[in-house]
Amino acid sequence: MRLYAALLNQRLVEYTEAEGLRAPSQAGFRPGMSTLHPVFTLQHLFDRARHRREPLFCCFLDLQGAYDRVPRPLLWEALARLGLHGAMPAAIHSLYTNAQYAISVGGRRGAGVPSARGVKQGCPLSPTLFGLLLDSLHWELRARAPDAGPALACGRRVPDLGSADDFCLIATTPAGLQRLLDIAHAHLTALGMAVSAEKTRVMVFRTGPAEGAPAPAWTCGGAPLGQVAQYKYLGVVFSAQHGLAAGFPHLRGRLQASWARLQLQFAELGDGLSLALMRQLFMQAVPPAGSYACEVWGIRRLCGREKKDRDRLERAHVRLWRRLLQLPDSVASAIVLRELQVLSPAHTWLRSTCRFWNALALRPVGCLWRAVALSDWDDAIARNVKNWAWSVYMHLTDLGYMLHVDRRRLALLSIDTVMRLHTAREHACWQHCDVCPRTGPSAGAAHCTYLRWFSLPAAARGNPYFRLRLGLARVLQVVRFRLGCSTLPFVAQRNRRVPRAARVCLCCDPGAVGDEFHIVFACPASVCVSGHSGRLCAFCAPLHLYHACIQSPPGHLSGCPLHPRVLR
Repeated sequence: MRLYAALLNQRLVEYTEAEGLRAPSQAGFRPGMSTLHPVFTLQHLFDRARHRREPLFCCFLDLQGAYDRVPRPLLWEALARLGLHGAMPAAIHSLYTNAQYAISVGGRRGAGVPSARGVKQGCPLSPTLFGLLLDSLHWELRARAPDAGPALACGRRVPDLGSADDFCLIATTPAGLQRLLDIAHAHLTALGMAVSAEKTRVMVFRTGPAEGAPAPAWTCGGAPLGQVAQYKYLGVVFSAQHGLAAGFPHLRGRLQASWARLQLQFAELGDGLSLALMRQLFMQAVPPAGSYACEVWGIRRLCGREKKDRDRLERAHVRLWRRLLQLPDSVASAIVLRELQVLSPAHTWLRSTCRFWNALALRPVGCLWRAVALSDWDDAIARNVKNWAWSVYMHLTDLGYMLHVDRRRLALLSIDTVMRLHTAREHACWQHCDVCPRTGPSAGAAHCTYLRWFSLPAAARGNPYFRLRLGLARVLQVVRFRLGCSTLPFVAQRNRRVPRAARVCLCCDPGAVGDEFHIVFACPASVCVSGHSGRLCAFCAPLHLYHACIQSPPGHLSGCPLHPRVLR
């Protein structure tokens, strides 16, 4: 039955999208759309209002039991008005013929009760049916209040935004917002919906504190509505003075919470856990939680507290990668990311932003989201508004990517070129590091040591050390050794900034240089040492088998007077 409903939903979606029957402001459960589009639009409208030093009035509606209150007779009428006749509506009707619901308590199910309202929970068809019924709200607002809502650069007005059952009403005046509330309440009530006045909130975007007249009061169905200075809309925290730029602490909290939940999962897996599996699970669960909606804020030009908050969020991402490998914060982020073979948060955010830009540029003419993007671009070029499009343009210019400027359209980005330029900038820290670690400068010695002795080949797919069959604890010891943060004596001496000449191996003849290369390839006592060095005993032999531990020793040590020995 679920497969049958999915096929019906696919055909229904294809028909309604091709015929342009959906409300342009509704982004929920539609192909090529997501919660990003309403979030992006709301931020754009805030940027326009802030540039003009005008307030923006928003009301976030909360519907009580939205999916469970759908009147099916009104739903069938809505489908008929959309031109659905014959086999398709009959097939949809058949899913609800003799529909019943029952209550289950303690594994015991009660008697079935006929169901005449609502759409089925978990059914692939339900979100589309709900959206088709609630699309009428947009058309009602446009018909009864054609001049309501803020205008885009092209003159098109946006009185509402929607994503499934999350609706936002937008106006430029208090009276305009009340008018939209009255229309919405009357229409939703006619559809059998109920607006929760206790959870519905009003937020007024301002550039500064309100002055003059007392704050207005809004009502919905006679019930007063509360006003807030901060609200989480579609998972993104907006503030009245800073828009979505105030949501970085919330994202950092989501990031930490995801890591805490993942650690509990690691504990349940126990002995079946490997470092390769930990890395894979981490990548799927943790970074996305702290990068939600990065397409809108990832490369946005910020200043002051907001910029510091985003920088903290970026550092939190890398810090959790270190926690995964049980590394101290002193290990450089570039080394950690290279060992894990993962992209930096800034790289991910930029790539997502470029993809979102191209997706908006390819939207069809007349699409609301394309009109919003063009309005954002026009404000950036013609009025120098410090918005999303301006930030993208400035960021690409800083990278050396020349973006074609045309106020009438968005030029498609060559994402490969942009990311290549960004990667070159990120890899600048590795410049001048391709020298022998024993003779190179002290500045950047950690980068030099990792690059010459431990970095994997560029064509390597996956880190072979993560798959060593030594147990998780010992594999982590291998990784810490490779990243220069083991408990070996010469590492402690290096951290105390002991001169290189004084860092000698305590297990060899006097005068032997103590470093990672010596321990793995040269020290005759590396398999039988004691004390702190004894921790190498468990994995010294595997390191010999994995010759990539130190790439091409003869070539790396060519010209190095301190180590004339050549491994054969």
